[in-house]
Amino acid sequence: MMNIPRSVSVTTAVLVFFLFMCGFDEATHIVLFLFALLNMLIIWMVYSVLTYDYKSNYTFQHRFYEDLNIKSTETEDI
Repeated sequence: MMNIPRSVSVTTAVLVFFLFMCGFDEATHIVLFLFALLNMLIIWMVYSVLTYDYKSNYTFQHRFYEDLNIKSTETEDI
């Protein structure tokens, strides 16, 4: 996995903590706060991933998936 901004790590950590806190009945105010915070963190994470400045050396016709050397079906000889 490429080194993307830390927004993914922060959002995942808050989500795991949110799921942990959902198991406690007396922590309702914390759960509601984390629920509201997670909505903002998810928007931040999606925005930072979509605007991450990464240019591939390959085109879609050469490789349709960056991590594996799988050729596109259009370039394969049948």
